[in-house]
Amino acid sequence: GGFTVALQYKYGDRFFSHEEILTLVRNEQSILEVSPGYFASVDPLEVERIQNLLSQLPKAKGGRYRVAGHQLAGILEQIPPADTGVDPLKMLRESFTNFKGLPDIPTPTKLNATLRPYQLIGLQWLCFLKQYRLGGILADDMGLGKTVETIAFLVHAQERPTLIIAPTSVIFNWSAELERFAPHLSVLEFTGSKRHSLHAEFEKVDVVLTSYALIRRDIDLLTQVNWAHVVLDE
Repeated sequence: GGFTVALQYKYGDRFFSHEEILTLVRNEQSILEVSPGYFASVDPLEVERIQNLLSQLPKAKGGRYRVAGHQLAGILEQIPPADTGVDPLKMLRESFTNFKGLPDIPTPTKLNATLRPYQLIGLQWLCFLKQYRLGGILADDMGLGKTVETIAFLVHAQERPTLIIAPTSVIFNWSAELERFAPHLSVLEFTGSKRHSLHAEFEKVDVVLTSYALIRRDIDLLTQVNWAHVVLDE
């Protein structure tokens, strides 16, 4: 297994891609304007060191790089931490360096289902990813219970709101499965011509369901919400 990674630099409230900073350095500049009238100093040697590190990795789409699972801890060791008082990269490094297995998480008592062994592993894997703020893909074959695994994760996480984006044809199925396996979770279907009146309810419910067709139209509205989780059902 492996990962795709992207590197950004944060100055104040602004983010800059590695390519932007590298271009600045290679134009023999070391001062970056982070906002009108405010500037930050860039260390050219450090930028070139990181570029040498990235140049050893295969490129992926969108300015990202591919990293094999066994390489990740070593790569992260060579990237300096953000000056924020919290070092998420250090947490991630430690998680992979000291990895001894997935967390021992049982089937949530509020879930109206008994998870099969492989489904329980899926739940534990999702919880591990959440702990280290990683995304993941449940790629089991159709019919093996990816929906109930996801619902089990939401029941365990106990955080709201979650946005679930699915094809229009399966919105009803998601609603029915949530009612079946976790009736205590409040669900809002963000669909139909009058859906915009529901915006104020987003952070009052556990799950918001919408479709890919609508997400394209309402992306500005939906990105205003601090979602606890976003689930994409392809």
